[in-house]
Amino acid sequence: MKNVIVDIVAHATQIPNFEELLPLENQVVSNWKKEGLLEQLYLKHDTTGVFLVFSDLKQSKVEELIKTLPLYQFFEKIEINTVEKQF
Repeated sequence: MKNVIVDIVAHATQIPNFEELLPLENQVVSNWKKEGLLEQLYLKHDTTGVFLVFSDLKQSKVEELIKTLPLYQFFEKIEINTVEKQF
């Protein structure tokens, strides 16, 4: 099975209106989970971002989805990799 892993770097303390945007961001991600698009979300321990794991989606579709996130404009780095689970 192929997965797409997205590594997002964004420093919450540097985002204006973060407290207002976070609930909107969470709603979008929750909808992806309900729709079966998103398999996992991992918060980085140092609060500098997240890892998202998408299942059975093309990388181009994931790129489109990421651009719809309310915090997208504040992301400092986005790294997207397609991987295949071995075991």
